[in-house]
Amino acid sequence: MLSDRLEDSVRWNDPSLSSNTDVFETFLVMDNGRVFLLDEHLDRMKRSICELELGDAPDTEDLGRQIEGMAEKDEFRNRVLRLEYSSGLCGTPRFSVNVRNHPEPTEAGCPVRLVIAEVRRNPKSYVVYHKTGNYMENRIAQKKAKKSGFDDALFLNTDGFIAETTVSNIFLVRDNTLLTPSLECGILPGIVRSWVLSHAIQNDLIAIQMSLDIGELREAEEVFVTNSVIGIRSVSGITGVEGAVFSSSGETPVTDRLRDAFREALQLSDELRDRE
Repeated sequence: MLSDRLEDSVRWNDPSLSSNTDVFETFLVMDNGRVFLLDEHLDRMKRSICELELGDAPDTEDLGRQIEGMAEKDEFRNRVLRLEYSSGLCGTPRFSVNVRNHPEPTEAGCPVRLVIAEVRRNPKSYVVYHKTGNYMENRIAQKKAKKSGFDDALFLNTDGFIAETTVSNIFLVRDNTLLTPSLECGILPGIVRSWVLSHAIQNDLIAIQMSLDIGELREAEEVFVTNSVIGIRSVSGITGVEGAVFSSSGETPVTDRLRDAFREALQLSDELRDRE
């Protein structure tokens, strides 16, 4: 299924998706050479390729072995790998890898400031539920947000409900309960999002997936975002609908507990690998 070794296709610190990328997955290689939740990433990519009719189901076991072999090498450790797939409409389907540096710890730990995006997510779209190369809208929204002094943009959907940011899923905390947009709102089924929901179930923390309007932001005690590179990161403010619609008190006990649990899961993953 792979005509060449995956490692032969590596590009370093290329900030943009290649023009022929159909779907991609981004994951962090840890210091010990392990990729956390790799199987979940590859399963999502496989599902996207099949559901979007981009080709035959890939051999995720072979992909996993190749990525694990790369991750064990020093030059790939503590870096971000982006696995890209091109359906090869004019040639053979192929995978490639883009490698970039991991964000600085101080940057990854800082709360983010969001602004409501000008455009809306369409829950009826074929692509909103997948990580695709059709990423221009996200890039424009993020660039506009940063130009205005924010870290990222938050999309509402065409029904006016909260969806996701350009690069992450979003959670609200109220009365010790997690609230997050349901998949039907037009969001990517994030890997860390799924981890948070599973962790909540296992630890008797109520987590509800639902349609959330702007009013829910005004009532939120904490807000945080998740993705596979930053993990879990607090949101300090959201602007764009009648001014600031969320104001953090500075105390985020639920977010802090989840962030600590996620770090422990990463550490446990390290320890399990050391025993192998």
